[in-house]
Amino acid sequence: MIQGTSAPLSALKAHGIALGVGANNIANASTPGFKRDRVIMTETPPVGVRATIAKDFSPGYQIPEHEGKGVHLVEMSNVDYGRELVDIMMVSRLYEANLRTLADQDELVGSLLDIKK
Repeated sequence: MIQGTSAPLSALKAHGIALGVGANNIANASTPGFKRDRVIMTETPPVGVRATIAKDFSPGYQIPEHEGKGVHLVEMSNVDYGRELVDIMMVSRLYEANLRTLADQDELVGSLLDIKK
């Protein structure tokens, strides 16, 4: 592998995972009791990043539900649409930046090969 590509490639993989987690959280936001996932990014030696998925067990809001003659509370999901959308926008920009880094690396290698000919 060409030096300089391993960091953006690992970042693309990690950010792809983060985008999938955000999409899953939004898709399940209206499911009662659903607990959102969160992504933890960690550095991998010598260069790179890894995404680890962890469950957020914070409680969701509760709504009253009428059942027969009684009323009980139902816990909804703990997904916050605003937070998820901001996270997805940020991660998509990071994804684009790493794609641009790879494109620049490819252009540089192409230029060097042209000079070498």
